[in-house]
Amino acid sequence: MSRMRWAGAALVSAVSITFAQPVIQAPGHDLAREGTGERRAQLNAMELKPFDPSLWSQLSDWTNGSALSEESTHGKVVVIYTWTSYLPNTTRPIATLNRAIKDYGEKGLVVVGVHPATGWEGAGKALEERKASFVAAQDQTGAFRNWLKVDQDPDFYLIDRAGQLRFADLDTAALGAAIDLLIKETTEESADVVARLKRAQAEADRDFSRTYDIRQDFHLSDIPELPFAQPTEEQYAAVKWPKEKVDEEAQRSRYGQETGPARMPQYDSMAFYPSKPEFRGRLVIAYFFNPTVPQSYQQFIAEANRLQKAHGRDVVVLGVMSPKEDPNARNRGGQEGEKIDPVKWAQEFAEFARQRDPKHWLVTDPSGQFVTALNVNQRSGNQDAGVFAAANMTYVALVSSDGTIRWHGPRQSSWFQFMLDELLRVDPAVRERRKVEEDYRRSRGG
Repeated sequence: MSRMRWAGAALVSAVSITFAQPVIQAPGHDLAREGTGERRAQLNAMELKPFDPSLWSQLSDWTNGSALSEESTHGKVVVIYTWTSYLPNTTRPIATLNRAIKDYGEKGLVVVGVHPATGWEGAGKALEERKASFVAAQDQTGAFRNWLKVDQDPDFYLIDRAGQLRFADLDTAALGAAIDLLIKETTEESADVVARLKRAQAEADRDFSRTYDIRQDFHLSDIPELPFAQPTEEQYAAVKWPKEKVDEEAQRSRYGQETGPARMPQYDSMAFYPSKPEFRGRLVIAYFFNPTVPQSYQQFIAEANRLQKAHGRDVVVLGVMSPKEDPNARNRGGQEGEKIDPVKWAQEFAEFARQRDPKHWLVTDPSGQFVTALNVNQRSGNQDAGVFAAANMTYVALVSSDGTIRWHGPRQSSWFQFMLDELLRVDPAVRERRKVEEDYRRSRGG
């Protein structure tokens, strides 16, 4: 791919900056959870609250170990795994849980498999065949699973050493990171997590108030596009760019992709909404949507607006309207690729933008150039099936200021926020632009 040339179909429009009130999050807040809507909101409200130990008495027919109780789980990290013996997809995590017990059992990890009444007669055989190394029990009345708001097995819930429900319906891919986080905490640290968050939030609020008092009369949206020293290719090459660390075993279920030298494509003669953004000295947070695939954008439009507002001049949040079919699948086996009607495509793009009025940018990509670029020089992974293959996910890419795609994966990936924060910290053009703008602000008393 040749060096990127930014192109668009309108005037540059500077993004107004607001200094976002800082929000301090609990450790592991960015680990992916399952569930949407009201149920997810209820699960979120349960996190960081004490787990009721009397619920263990709701379980019966304990097998493969002794019954759990308040005493036996005190000071331990407990993983609650809901499963159903006759559903193959719910028994697959047993191998992962066995490995976790092998790695962390002596450090205080306890795993319990909670099974519904239906199919319990086959539970013992399923545990024996898979050599399960954890205790299991039957939830005969359903009271235990109802309290946890279990919707579809397998679900995972984690209790910390202080007896607090820290993760409710955690995504399977995030299980290892969550266990590692809680195992490393002492009982005292777990017990103090809520108070620690409150102290950190109070300090952040005080810092914000001090900075806001200084800046409230100076609007950064008034800063013009200022010239700055554009870093050379050698300077970009010298940067220690962040990397996602994935071991070989996790490679098969990785939840994001590091990329090689793949680059964001050229967008000559393509329409931007509402106008062509200014890309110099900015990262790009690109997400991929198709109007016929609601899960590609429904849960992300508001967050895209928030990301643009929070990061202001440091990023361009760009929604890329892409063909539903993965371009890499075209012409395989003689199959004809997806046909795009240019007139209908333009109408759908305009209607999508009109209905949602996003506070970030959109661009059309009818030939799927960007999606194709994601697959250049990267290891094979689950994402090869296409950005619209995974249900209920928005797929995103993080692009440095030189147009290089540094990472891509589902937005739910725990790596998204880490990679974004690190790229903002190390990107040389972002740093140069910030420096020039800060000098400009200070020169005018801001």
